[in-house]
Amino acid sequence: MTQIDELFSQIGKFVLNSDFTFSRAQTIVKQHTEKLSQSGDIGFPTTIQPWLNAIENPDLNGLKQIIGDNEEEFARKLIEISAEWLFPIQSVKFKQFRCLLFLDRQKCYDGILKTVLYDDASYGQWHDANDAKTIYAVQLVKSGDNTLVEHRCTLVSKVLANLLRFSGFQTQPNGKGFAARNLMEILVTCARRDGAKRANRQEDIELNNNASVNAKSILIVCGSVKSRSGLTADDFIQRRSLEMEKLAELKHGYNKENVIIDKCQKLGTAIVTFDLLKIKHFNAIDFEKLMTVTSTVKGAAFILYNVARLQTLLASFDHQVSRGFYDPLPEFEQIDFGLLKEEEEWQMFYVYIVGFPTMLERCISGIDNGQIAIHLLCTFLSNLSALFSVYYHRVKILTDNLPQLVPVMCARIYLLKALRTIFLKSLAILEIEPLDQM
Repeated sequence: MTQIDELFSQIGKFVLNSDFTFSRAQTIVKQHTEKLSQSGDIGFPTTIQPWLNAIENPDLNGLKQIIGDNEEEFARKLIEISAEWLFPIQSVKFKQFRCLLFLDRQKCYDGILKTVLYDDASYGQWHDANDAKTIYAVQLVKSGDNTLVEHRCTLVSKVLANLLRFSGFQTQPNGKGFAARNLMEILVTCARRDGAKRANRQEDIELNNNASVNAKSILIVCGSVKSRSGLTADDFIQRRSLEMEKLAELKHGYNKENVIIDKCQKLGTAIVTFDLLKIKHFNAIDFEKLMTVTSTVKGAAFILYNVARLQTLLASFDHQVSRGFYDPLPEFEQIDFGLLKEEEEWQMFYVYIVGFPTMLERCISGIDNGQIAIHLLCTFLSNLSALFSVYYHRVKILTDNLPQLVPVMCARIYLLKALRTIFLKSLAILEIEPLDQM
């Protein structure tokens, strides 16, 4: 269960005054992701019928209303009981048959950031790591060539294994050493050349030599990559790398001899990875169309550029500390996170840092039914990069060393350190190597 799931469950139990299954709460209680100062951080309907439609509980059939006759009393009680929650509620508004909840931002910062910064190895795990009922073994069914669809399958298998591990599941590369009853094999393969649609057909699994005897298996079929005959994954990576070299020449005036080839090669590899994973895995990809869309190059490069920008900013702060311009960063408990007033700061925290485990859950919550959504991680990274870019250009983070400016700067440094953790974890899952500088 993620922290957001737990919050939804707490809200549902309060509203209905009864036990509430958190997985059902997500259909009623909604986490907002934009215009949070106006729309609130969380919302749910105040009319009874949506709740009755979503909750399968006979004891609630006699429920007549949600809020009652006194909205102020409902809000007061909710704020009071939430004081013990990880996400305390600061205020409640009612608008157009919806209840809008505004969280206590300072207390939320205090409660979550410390976990991210000092327990970063496990942050993002939404599955109970002690629950070893199922061991997952992700295996690639190789075709033996270097085609783009084979490369796509390779990426999907690696990222899927990473998602399971980062989420807290136990994984085993080959599935050996575990009882068959505990083993779930995930076989990642290419779309069949006869054009058969994606499906988890038992006969396909049984015919596959990769499937272990008596082990349960799931088949993940990746869509084709339509391209002219003979084009390999290495060719695609080389094309993207050359594009990055040309951009570097235009921007910085580099000659061919002094372009940083290694960096452009890493960028090219990252762009290809992002191009192949940002689309739902079962959908076909038109390579020729992909090559004509320049925004695909800017997408992955833009993410890495913003990660490098963030890394450079934090390194600059450390350098200024080492040369005595700034004092060392105060202890976490001494930071006043109530000084973080910018909306981008709260959105980066609430939607992306707090939302990171939920995003991982959405990527693989349907894995046992053969349903995955790796593309959501790509969308998550793209949107986070865009938000950070706006914030970086609008807000001066490293300020003069003045008493009235340093406290908020230190709060921002802690926030950005946590944001860096989310960026780096996301890139690691995607098998993309970050760059310290662009």
